[in-house]
Amino acid sequence: AYDLITKKTILQINGRNITKTEYFFSPDYHPSNFVSFVKEFPDYRVGVVTYENLYTHEELLEIERECYETEKKCFHNHYLPMTGQTTCVSEKVRRTKFFFGARYMWSRVQLSEPHSFVGAGVRTDVSEPPRWLRTLVERPMVCLLYTSDAADDLLCVDLGGRRIIKKK
Repeated sequence: AYDLITKKTILQINGRNITKTEYFFSPDYHPSNFVSFVKEFPDYRVGVVTYENLYTHEELLEIERECYETEKKCFHNHYLPMTGQTTCVSEKVRRTKFFFGARYMWSRVQLSEPHSFVGAGVRTDVSEPPRWLRTLVERPMVCLLYTSDAADDLLCVDLGGRRIIKKK
C-alpha cells in the first residue's frame, strides 16, 4: 500500500470557507506503473483533489431535486437516447448515469460500433446539459476555478455518490 500525502487548504470564496484537500503520491515513492509516466512529466502530481462546503445544504437539496426531475424526463424520452443510461437490479432502477454534451464508450458493444475509434471513443450523440446543471453545479465550480489555483488540478469532476442527510 502507498501512503498518500495530504494537503489541506482553506479557501475563502463568497463568504464561505471551502476546504480543499489534495491527496497525492510522494515524488520519491509511488506505484511502479507510474515510473515511466513520472519520468516524462516530472512536475505532474498524480492524485485527487476534493472540495468540502462548496455547496450549502439547501443547494445540495436543490441539486438532488433537479437530478430526480431529470431522471423522470429521461424515462419519458425527453433527451436523446444515449444521454441517460439506467442500471436496474430486480426490475428496480439502481442508478441512472447521464452524459450531457459528450459521452465516452467503455463496453465491447459500444467499442465495436462503426467509427467508435473517431475522437478517441468520445461521442456527441447526447443532449446538451440542462440549464439547472449549468447554474446550480457548473457555475459555483467555475467561480472556484477562477478564484483559486484549482484550475491547475482539474482533470475531471465527479458529482456522483450518495449523501446521507441528517435531520437536525
